[in-house]
Amino acid sequence: MEQKKVREHKIIDSHPIIGSILFVLIMYIPVNLVVGVLNVPLSMVVPGYPQSGPVGIIAGFLLGVFIYRRWFRPDAESLIKGGNMKPMGRFILMFVVYWIVSEAAGVFLDGTKLGLPSFAYVCTAITAGFIEELLFRGLFIAPMLRKNLDKKRIMTALFISAAVFGLVHGSNILAGAPVDSSIMQVGSSFALGIVFGAVFLCTGNLLMPALLHTLHDIIAFSNIGATTEQGVIAQGVTLGSWIDLAACTVFAICVILYLKKESVMGDVLRLWKGKWHAA
Repeated sequence: MEQKKVREHKIIDSHPIIGSILFVLIMYIPVNLVVGVLNVPLSMVVPGYPQSGPVGIIAGFLLGVFIYRRWFRPDAESLIKGGNMKPMGRFILMFVVYWIVSEAAGVFLDGTKLGLPSFAYVCTAITAGFIEELLFRGLFIAPMLRKNLDKKRIMTALFISAAVFGLVHGSNILAGAPVDSSIMQVGSSFALGIVFGAVFLCTGNLLMPALLHTLHDIIAFSNIGATTEQGVIAQGVTLGSWIDLAACTVFAICVILYLKKESVMGDVLRLWKGKWHAA
């Protein structure tokens, strides 16, 4: 059988960080266009359907996955097929511990009331979980691993993507979030970016961090009055906020130590060499 010719991607191959950032910026346009084209009409005809509804979000997510596969064909495998699910049990356990500590801090230290989030809040969580993971993990990290794959490249992709993820959340200041809370959110988002990035690196399947991110935000939105329906923080820094930042920082450190274990890193390298099988 004739071997398919590997396509060249000069910017990403020569300057992986710059190339990945440009790729994410380019992909942001069609993904959000599809989200708007589907969700805006639905919000006009379906009572109670928000413009961040799940139909457009899932369609935008799948479009991004499809374009990625076509863009890097024939050497890239799908972002949502296969992978290594063995590490998920460990990640879920660590998430449960983090969620318990974070929610307990809010309830007992800040007097936060818990309740079931509305449909609009759940849609916001789905938006963050799937679209943010597509952009900041799938379309950012994966292209950086196309060439010269080694331990250093893995850790560089993880930290750069988490840093950009954290800084982007600082823009919530423009949406009306308190300055002190927005600055703190940059730190917590960086730490959680490390965690979600590690989940993606270890499993090789974008659905895993997307689902965990969605669940994380749904739990966060159960704190009544803490955020708006658009996911913007509505209150200033509290003692519970500091506990949450400390908890997710410890979580990120544990994940980094886990990822740097020789056996785990070896599995990650083998996994991603397989996902870029012809590059």
